[in-house]
Amino acid sequence: MHDLNFRSRVDQIVEYFTNAVSQINLGLLYFHEPDYSGHRFGPEREKIMDVIVELDQILGYLIEQLELHGLYEVGNDYMYSMSMAVSCY
Repeated sequence: MHDLNFRSRVDQIVEYFTNAVSQINLGLLYFHEPDYSGHRFGPEREKIMDVIVELDQILGYLIEQLELHGLYEVGNDYMYSMSMAVSCY
């Protein structure tokens, strides 16, 4: 379904920003999780917690790579979208 794992996506976009020959000025990074699993299994399933832990690790890796390459303080903006809700009865 998705060709690149999350870590590879991070590595690829960092490479785009640091490539001396054809450096980009704007990069968009998309992760299909937890939206995909939330809609597939429901927001209250244990699977969602596993996905959230994985994404937390990936976002930590992203920040680590941005800092390592001097990109973290350059003027980053973050946008996210979440479309699941948990019922509390």
